[in-house]
Amino acid sequence: MVLGARVERLGDDDRADERAEQRRNESFRSAILGLTTSALRPVGFLIGRRLLDRATRPDQAGFEEQLQRIRERTAALSQRSATADKVPPGSGAGPESGIGI
Repeated sequence: MVLGARVERLGDDDRADERAEQRRNESFRSAILGLTTSALRPVGFLIGRRLLDRATRPDQAGFEEQLQRIRERTAALSQRSATADKVPPGSGAGPESGIGI
């Protein structure tokens, strides 16, 4: 009986050794993750702050340029729609004519 208890105890030691190795691996991973996070966190804050600044204060020249492009596009679209309205009915340019397919 004493011999059987000793065999069980050896089995427990093997399991404890295996678990100790797993704990070492987990603690190593945790340490690396902690160091990486603490090193990259300030960089992330800096990038986020710069993005926020760019979003709240757009480049005025670029903004005016884009606004001008939008105005030109809408003027061209409204001009096209105005000329499309002037096409007389029955001229063969309707959806049934097959033009544009």
